Amino acid sequence: MKFPSFFLPIVVLLTQPTFAQTVGPDPLYTSRILKSGDTERLITIEVELQRRDLYLVVSSEGNGSHDWSNWIEPEIVMQDGASLDLTTLPWRAAFSTVGEIKQGKTYRGGPMTVAGKEYTRGLGTHADSFIWFEVPAGATTFRSKVALDDGGAL
Repeated sequence: MKFPSFFLPIVVLLTQPTFAQTVGPDPLYTSRILKSGDTERLITIEVELQRRDLYLVVSSEGNGSHDWSNWIEPEIVMQDGASLDLTTLPWRAAFSTVGEIKQGKTYRGGPMTVAGKEYTRGLGTHADSFIWFEVPAGATTFRSKVALDDGGAL
């Protein structure tokens, strides 16, 4: 996915089929490749926040299958240990090439489901997508589960 020149990715999560997290040019986190035939299609992420912006990016990586993603229970942990539910914070910008990014539902509006388990707190999206949050002052960590939704992993 090519970003407009005014976007400087601080934290990027690429899904479908590759997950990666970067701060500037150096990755903070890179996962294994996720595919629809995988028995485990959910990854837990915990990353130290080092910048004022958080970008959640879903990329198809050129693959038209298994392209529904869920950011499950995403939260920001503050210095005092309190957690902020990311789904309750407004994003600065967001787009998806297919459908809309939805809170608590898949991009089509159905339940977010991974391996038959339904989740109600999260962000449902479709590859390719981009969600930009401003990180609140005092934030230390981003935590989330990210997964291929059952609906798009057939």
